[in-house]
Amino acid sequence: MKKNDKVTYHAAKAELEKIVNELKQGTADIDRMAENVARATELLNVCRERLREVEAQVLPGFDEDES
Repeated sequence: MKKNDKVTYHAAKAELEKIVNELKQGTADIDRMAENVARATELLNVCRERLREVEAQVLPGFDEDES
């Protein structure tokens, strides 16, 4: 099972924030940094996909109300 399977938007965002903080601190070694960047990319894709799904569900309803 991939790490991204069934990751919620909230969980992905929280993990991204943790990774960003770790990268900002500069405390991780180069190997850990490479892992963090790869994981952050996966998490960003999860968040983007979830946002697209919600947008597809929500926005059509708003367009109909504005007519």
